[in-house]
Amino acid sequence: MQTLWLRCTNAVRVNALPWHIGFGLTLFLYIAYRAYALSITHDEAGTTDLLAFTYQDIIGSPRAFTSANNHILNSWLMKFCVSLFGDAEWVLRLPNVLAFPVYFWGCRKLSTCFSADAVIQSLILLIFCAHPYVIDFFSLCRGYGLALAFQSLAFVHSYQFLQHNKFKSISLAALMLAGSVFANLTWLNLLMAWWMALGLYFFFKEGIQGIFSRSLYFVVAAVMHALLAVVLWNPLQWIRAAGELRWGSNGWFDAQHSFSKDYLYTDNPWLAMFLQGVMFLVFVWMLRYSFRHRKELKTQQHFPLPVFLFLILVCCIAWSVGLRNFTDTFYPNGRKALMYFMLWDSMWISLILFLPNEKHHLKRIAASALVLMLSGMVLLQTNRVREWGYDNQTKFVFQWLSSYDTSQTTLLDVHWKFKPAMDYYLRHSGKQHWSIRRTDQADTSRKPDFVYTILEKDQHRLPYPVVLSLDEIRVLYKTQLNHP
Repeated sequence: MQTLWLRCTNAVRVNALPWHIGFGLTLFLYIAYRAYALSITHDEAGTTDLLAFTYQDIIGSPRAFTSANNHILNSWLMKFCVSLFGDAEWVLRLPNVLAFPVYFWGCRKLSTCFSADAVIQSLILLIFCAHPYVIDFFSLCRGYGLALAFQSLAFVHSYQFLQHNKFKSISLAALMLAGSVFANLTWLNLLMAWWMALGLYFFFKEGIQGIFSRSLYFVVAAVMHALLAVVLWNPLQWIRAAGELRWGSNGWFDAQHSFSKDYLYTDNPWLAMFLQGVMFLVFVWMLRYSFRHRKELKTQQHFPLPVFLFLILVCCIAWSVGLRNFTDTFYPNGRKALMYFMLWDSMWISLILFLPNEKHHLKRIAASALVLMLSGMVLLQTNRVREWGYDNQTKFVFQWLSSYDTSQTTLLDVHWKFKPAMDYYLRHSGKQHWSIRRTDQADTSRKPDFVYTILEKDQHRLPYPVVLSLDEIRVLYKTQLNHP
């Protein structure tokens, strides 16, 4: 059993560290470039409103939690970086850019937990780190990149605990999970699933007595997370009052469909449904495999990491189902489901390692095909992010409009999706004579000079001259013929 999961026969034992450093550095430069070049996005612009708050108010004022934009640790680090370097886009994103080396290091450590084969380790590292949807969030001013970095370290220390039962390892794992939650409150779901998985692990290995006999291991972790609950109790209540816990999918199928689209980085519903079917089969296979080998797992000294991560996945799903049915909290979807990515990556890795050991070359071929697909998607995405793709040209549009700047008042009406990013660039332009309104809230008594909008389905173009057409749906109109 241990041989099946943790090592490969004919393992290639070479020093892969230089290659890993080169790959990590390449990805880091790619992320840093995107952090510099990408237009500010909708939610990032809303996050910058927190710069006006003190460090204490960021966590202690209800005004800071009128939406879920306040990812506390990210907000603190953003404010600190701005105090040092100014408020350019790359400065706002710097905390998450710097979180990527931490995430990469954690994933490299995890790759050694799965296999002793240097080639397989490299492919595992690619699977964890080259996913385009994950890469997106290390180039943005949101808390997701930071949370993923802490999550990778939490899994590393959890594995070390499974191997050696050390008090230090479980305490560090708990600390890393607390960091994830401070970076993004959505990771509370993962924290709860981690506790449930640990309970199931000890119950499975030693019965109910095992849970109580090992309770001293968890004193520091439990105290740490109890303090976390006290500190975050008010922010969670404020977010609930703002209705943010109802942001997500109402049904489980819809949540999985959204996750599949994001995982494949596509909006094709048929591809997403195909992946949903594959994920279901993999989930059933993992259940069947774990059940069939339960006796070996119970007697084995070192519990396999893939099985423990599968336990966390099962508990995560169970926890979210319970929240949906008993607290009216919607299922995480979109970016809120990022905590599932490493767990599902681990399932694909398990499939690769499950191939018979004499077929080790097939493992590399299968993993290489997956990695090439993911890497290709990364290279194609240099100027946009999936989650807020509509904002990829907002900076360009604002700069283009600046050429029309005169001493007269300029009024711009924009689609609500563009409003936060346009406001951000307006604040930094010094154009005090400009005004920006949402098209759905504009006062019809005053005609705008320009309209930048998204043509919804079946919507006809406005009866104004088009001065800039970015694609089939994003159009800039000039309404005043006498405007310069």
